[in-house]
Amino acid sequence: MTRLFTKKGNTLFKVLTSLAIVALMSVSMVLPALADDPPYVGPIGESSKKPAPSAITKIFEMAVGTTTPNATFEFIFTPYSYDGTLYNDTTKEPEMPGIGPVEIKYSALTDSEAIILADGDSRILIKESEDLTAKIEWPDVGIYTYIVHELEDGVTLVGLPEKTGADYSKAVYTIEFWVDVDSEGEYFVKYVNAKISKTLTEIDVFYPGEAAGEKVDPTPDKWDKVPIEDIDIETHFSGIIFTNTYRKSDGGGTTDPDKTALQLTKKVVGLGSNTLRDVYFNFEVTVSQPSVVTEAQTYKAYVLGADGEVVKTNSNGQTVDSEGYFEIDAGTPFTVKLKHDEKLMFVDLHVGAKVEVEEQLNGDDRFIPSYTHNFDGKISENFDGKTAGIDWGFPREPGDKGPHYIPELNGTKVDYTNTRTNATPTGLDVNDLPYIVLIGLAAAGLAAFVVMKSRKRTEEDV
Repeated sequence: MTRLFTKKGNTLFKVLTSLAIVALMSVSMVLPALADDPPYVGPIGESSKKPAPSAITKIFEMAVGTTTPNATFEFIFTPYSYDGTLYNDTTKEPEMPGIGPVEIKYSALTDSEAIILADGDSRILIKESEDLTAKIEWPDVGIYTYIVHELEDGVTLVGLPEKTGADYSKAVYTIEFWVDVDSEGEYFVKYVNAKISKTLTEIDVFYPGEAAGEKVDPTPDKWDKVPIEDIDIETHFSGIIFTNTYRKSDGGGTTDPDKTALQLTKKVVGLGSNTLRDVYFNFEVTVSQPSVVTEAQTYKAYVLGADGEVVKTNSNGQTVDSEGYFEIDAGTPFTVKLKHDEKLMFVDLHVGAKVEVEEQLNGDDRFIPSYTHNFDGKISENFDGKTAGIDWGFPREPGDKGPHYIPELNGTKVDYTNTRTNATPTGLDVNDLPYIVLIGLAAAGLAAFVVMKSRKRTEEDV
């Protein structure tokens, strides 16, 4: 060891020390890039034959009962920088290959290609794009950085009814493609580093509470952060996520009022009912908007009379406009009065709206209530109250607990029937019979007394 500190040894030591310092500096410059820029949640490529894959995920949410619309979602990649040098869109320098637009398509015919989940009153469809860079030819090694966002025109809304619309993700991601060269001299993507954009703070709803700059895993079929309670899925997806919602009305609105989303009909039947067809019955109705509709809603309804004409007076307990329409607030119970053969008609309920109905007989024991409906696409069993005078409706345990959601293009109907009780063919109320019998007995007794008296007088006269 002491021989190293000779003149020759000192020279050698200085050389070794300098080399060590240079090596340390080189490592210190490389490590932050590798440790911070990708440490790294994404894929690692091996060669041009096996590059690092990446994909975009489209989450498409709609209310239960909604048919998947035809939709083509487009994602735009804007060149940002190459090896830290900002891209100039005028000079097109530094050289960066174009990516996209990338498309993800939905339709009712492609539902089998999507992951489909149910979350409360929502139906969630998830699809991935093809590999983002599978067909890209890279000009050189380096770090190619792009900004990606979604165009807001994926769902065609022309000609669809009122209250139909779509909300698009405003998320922005920064994606770095780290390009290397393999042993055959071919360029390939070695790393993909994806982050929620730092400069544009819109964050997809899939990442509630996540900060800008957070890394996400761009690997297809890999991301497993599913923020949906009570759902366990084996298939995962890329973490570059754009979430859209779609909402649709099932009615024709005021422009096509004959196309109703929900019809509630009242009938009175049974012996003696013909004299009670002008009696009004109170119905408490609540219609709640689906969760994919975030703004507070009002819905329009009208009453169709037994004569087939719209009722344009306030006789049904609601204040109507000149056309007979009245508005109700979603989620707030309201009362409407209906008599025999009248119909409550909703013209603009959203698909997936939840319906609750209860007829309030308030102890009127002249009637036994019952109803049927077709919320599930077929006529239900007859839900019979069996007891006169009770309040009767849904949801209710046991039997018809619901929830009852409006399906698309179902012509949803609820038919209430009140069956007259305590009536005889003569029109007498059965409840009056005890008194009639007593009166009859008294009359019979009086007649017998008169007859006996008459006989006695006749005998005395003889």
